Order: sequence, then C-alpha cells, then structure tokens
Amino acid sequence: MHSISPYLVGIRNKNTRDNLELHNINFLSLLKNFIQIKNSLSCDNRANQAYFFENTNYDQSKRKVYGWFKAGSYGTSTDIHDIHTRNKEFDKTPNHADIAKYYFQLCLSSNPCNEGLCVFHKYSVNGIKTLFQAEFNKYLESQQPQLVMFLTPISYRKSFDKWKDAQVKDLRITKFSGFSDAVDRMRNLGHDEKIASCELKIKLKEGLTLSGFFNGSSEEKRLIEICTPFGEQVKTVVEHHGKKRTINLDYNADSQFCNIELDEDDSTVTIEDGFPEFNSFHKWVNSILDEYLEDLYPPR
Repeated sequence: MHSISPYLVGIRNKNTRDNLELHNINFLSLLKNFIQIKNSLSCDNRANQAYFFENTNYDQSKRKVYGWFKAGSYGTSTDIHDIHTRNKEFDKTPNHADIAKYYFQLCLSSNPCNEGLCVFHKYSVNGIKTLFQAEFNKYLESQQPQLVMFLTPISYRKSFDKWKDAQVKDLRITKFSGFSDAVDRMRNLGHDEKIASCELKIKLKEGLTLSGFFNGSSEEKRLIEICTPFGEQVKTVVEHHGKKRTINLDYNADSQFCNIELDEDDSTVTIEDGFPEFNSFHKWVNSILDEYLEDLYPPR
C-alpha cells in the first residue's frame, strides 16, 4: 500500500520561537546543499539507518524540490528466502542495509511566506519523514545553530473538506476475511497470499455523500463500524469535478495525521517491482498538491 502524507514546513528561531520568512533565509538553497551533500550513502549509527538522495529535481520557476529519498535499516542478521522456491538465497549481515525508495516533494510560494508545503511517501507503515527531519536539522544546526526546521501535519478532516459532497457509490473491504471458516479451508488448499488479496465490494444506494461517513451518529458511519472487523481497511473511490480520490473510511476523521492512498486500480501510476514509477507517481502527487496549494497560497 502506497500513500503520501502532507505537512506544512517552516523554519523557527530557537531563541525567539519566531517562524521565519523562508525566502529571506534561502530555505531552498539550504535544502539543495543538504541534498547534494547526501547524494551518496550516509549512515546514522545511533538509529541504524542508512540513506541517500537520488534523481533529485530542482524546479526554480515553481520553487519545488522533489525526488527519491532512499532509506533503510541495518544492524541485524537475517535470512533472505525466495518466496517461490522457498529456498534460502543468501544471508543478510548486520552491515547490509535494506534500502527502499520513497518519493518526497517540497514547494514554496513565489510570494513572501513562513510556511511551505511538503509530502512524504509511505509504503505500508514505512516512511521517511522522521529521518528526513532529523538529518536536515543536523545539517541546519551546523550552518545556522539558532534555526530549526519544523513539520506540522495537515489533519485528515481538512484534507478532505473539498470532497465532502462527493458521491459514494460503493464500499471496498480489503483483505476481506468475513467468512473465516471458508478462508481457513481455502488456506489449507492453496497460498495465503491469494486469500489475503481478496476484496469485497458492496454497492450502495444512490445519493450518499462522503460527509455522511464521517458523521458519528449517521447510518453510514454505523455501516463502517459493522464492516471494519471483517478486513484490513474499509475504503471507497469518489469522484468530484472530474478527479478521483481513494478515501479510507475507517480512519478517524479528527486525526492530526493524514495518509492519502494510491488506489491499487489507478491506471495512471505504473508500479514497477512493487514501487511506483517516478514520473507517473510525480504527476499523481502534483494533482493532489495543487488542491493544497490553492488553500495555502490563494491568488492575490
């Protein structure tokens, strides 16, 4: 499962606690220098994490920085097995880092601003936000000790305010396991991964909108509570003004953290060896960022 999490980003003076105007301190230049220093493998031995930047792009006209932030952990010995042959392929030693690639993007307004917008890619429960923030702040302290970068998550509810009137036509329960007896019998006859990929689709009556599913006293919310125990997630794909968005309906709408999921059926993003192809994923991210930028930097 691939998703992105949006954040507001800024720079604060540690002494005065003031948020600084980002262009005045050349924030994008600081970020660019940091990335250039870290374009080969770096290690945080305290956290046992290794990382580097790859395929980083700087769009000066749009004041954007984006690319891959490749990261992984080391420090333990494990066996690597082929899932098809079931055979052990090789040993992973404590010096081997299991590196995966994660997309990131940061953008600023052309006008004076003390907050920018950034997104970090997540795969399942794995992400890069904490590592990115910690390592950049180490670099920032070495350049300007009085400054620190902060990241503020954009709430789940605010993220989908523009989608509240979108119609919900069906629900999808991923990794559905409602018929537990039947699933157990099927597992005895085949592979677990085929059972795990089962998805139940429930067609709904017309006229239901997204807002009803986040109303704690509604029948729609009650339906989500009933469905939730029978799978990993309850989600839907909504369409509004020609755009589509996958919404996780069993998520707490008041959560301060937001994950925007890439729908597995989204044909606009190409998946290669389990990870999104860069250009198609970048285009998908931009379509979502445009909505946030309209609110963060309204036309003057």
